[in-house]
Amino acid sequence: MRIEITRIEEILEPARRRLIWSSLFVALLVNVLPWHGWALNLRPDLVAVVLLHWCIREPLKIGFGAAWVAALFMDVAEGSLLGQHAMAYVILVYLALLLSRRLQMFDVRFQVLHILPILVLSQLVILVVRLVSGADFPGWTFFLPCVTGAAIWPVVYMSLEIPRRSRRSFDRE
Repeated sequence: MRIEITRIEEILEPARRRLIWSSLFVALLVNVLPWHGWALNLRPDLVAVVLLHWCIREPLKIGFGAAWVAALFMDVAEGSLLGQHAMAYVILVYLALLLSRRLQMFDVRFQVLHILPILVLSQLVILVVRLVSGADFPGWTFFLPCVTGAAIWPVVYMSLEIPRRSRRSFDRE
């Protein structure tokens, strides 16, 4: 009797820290690309999406420290108030760690329904910090990156899972 492992039951190798940090670095580089026009309003916060992915998939290897460091880099890169992304990313990581076991049970398509409110809350924290510091309300287009971030969630999820597949599953296909 031979037992076959289907895609759903596939066991993934643990992610290496090098993969985690390099994916965060690439996400940071994409975030600081010179976006302009309508693309600037639609630009997803890729660092937040990648942080969410790793906090859900590898909750013991990444956490508040990584979120804090990535957020400080984002604050410096955007020239914004130091700490606004840090507060938002720490809340984002807390929610991701809190829901990580639950989100792993869902299919990627249904994870989007949980990812969107987490991204909206993160963006709301950034908005509140900006408003408290004296900035004007930027308009409702400020929340469009949350929608695009949730829309690219399946692509980010699948692309970050490819390096974790075992060599045996590639040989079998």
